[in-house]
This record gives sequence, structure tokens and C-alpha cells, in this order.
Amino acid sequence: MSHAESDWLGLLVETGAIGFLLAAATAVSLAVMLLRRRRRSRTYSARVQALAGLVALIGAAVQSLPNYNLPVMSNLIYLSLALVIAQSGPTAAGGVIPGQEES
Repeated sequence: MSHAESDWLGLLVETGAIGFLLAAATAVSLAVMLLRRRRRSRTYSARVQALAGLVALIGAAVQSLPNYNLPVMSNLIYLSLALVIAQSGPTAAGGVIPGQEES
């Protein structure tokens, strides 16, 4: 076998406990940031963006348990793009969907 069959296990083997803990801390801090953004955002689209980023992050973390998929560039680009969009500010239109009330 040329690699671990799990991203998390591969990360632990290749970077040791310190690298693994740093990666896990980064994922947790991203999740906390997205949860806070979802809770504190005043616009519907900002809340949806934060939720979408959180779903992408959790999905990638869970998918990485039994699979070795993050080294596949398309998966990594998708996750990175989803997180960048999720943490970005509201749209130029103010983030309000026409016909939707701000709450």
C-alpha cells in the first residue's frame, strides 16, 4: 500500500501528532467561525453561505475518515472554494433575495 486509506490517518502518519492536531484545530476553528457567522449574520444569503460552508467542511471531514480523497485536486479546490465563499461578505445587492424579508 503506497498511502493510508484515510486522510486523517495519512495526516497523522505523515506529520505526526503535532501536524494532526494543528489540522484538526484548523478545521474546528473554521467550523466555529462559520457557526458564529451563521448566527450573527443579518441577511439571509450570508446565513445560507455560512451554512453551506459548514456543510462542505463537515462533509469533507466525514468523507476523509474512510477515504483518501483530499489529495485529489478537484476535491480540494471544491472545499477551498466553498469555504472562501462561505466566509466572504454579503453580495453587492446586500445579500437579500428579492421577495424575502430580512429577519
